[in-house]
Amino acid sequence: MKVLGIFYLVSATFTPKYDMLWKFTGTMIVSAVLLLGCTPVQRTVSYRPPPPNASPRELIESINAPEYFEYLDEGETDLYPAVVMIATEDGEMIASGVLIKPDVVLTAAHCLDEDNAFAVENGSESVMIKDIIMHECYDPWLASNDIGIIFLECPMSAKPIELWGGGDYPRMSNITTIGYGAGHKKWSKDETFFYYGTIVEEPWFIKFLPMYGPIWHGDSGGAVVYDGKLIGIISSYTMHRSHGDINVIECSATSIRMYKHWIDGILKSR
Repeated sequence: MKVLGIFYLVSATFTPKYDMLWKFTGTMIVSAVLLLGCTPVQRTVSYRPPPPNASPRELIESINAPEYFEYLDEGETDLYPAVVMIATEDGEMIASGVLIKPDVVLTAAHCLDEDNAFAVENGSESVMIKDIIMHECYDPWLASNDIGIIFLECPMSAKPIELWGGGDYPRMSNITTIGYGAGHKKWSKDETFFYYGTIVEEPWFIKFLPMYGPIWHGDSGGAVVYDGKLIGIISSYTMHRSHGDINVIECSATSIRMYKHWIDGILKSR
């Protein structure tokens, strides 16, 4: 089966509405700015206001309604502190990421191919990036192998999330997505997204359907969680024009199960 339609990567570019990140560096390994010393780490994870380039809250709520998505507001508990924000030197948001070790963040490769990632932010913490590795076979046009690893100068205080270790998860399982859509941290509520399956032409993806709202710009690199473990890294969505309207018809995440060996190999080599 081949899904027909318009394919988009879910970047943090908010205007124009459907503008996405399509540039490719042509390199297998991208080095971030190397910094001497280590940024002091604050040992609490607290609310952080949206970044300067965030879209208005009412815009993202019109796409991801509060009925189906929980938004992190000041004074509230962050239920998913392992999901962090990747930022430029100016503090603008690039994308989301997922803490898998205190000083290691997993994200989507297309979030890293402009080589402007400077720091990872999480509540009151901001830690500089030491190094970046993109999957050597990343293809921006197919969005295949859309995965990358960030190494930090210092450990962060949030508890890392556990990776899915293998085995299957039943089709139509209730899953949770977490990311910084339009610059606002949010997660899907129960029974908003369901794991739909994997298609033969894109075995690197797990698919889920946007019945109550899609993933959105800025969610890229964020988490897809099942049974408390990371099963996917948010990558893209597919849009289709029908009867004069353009609608999101499917959402895709890079499968942890497919890339666990690659992740383990990179971590072991470091």
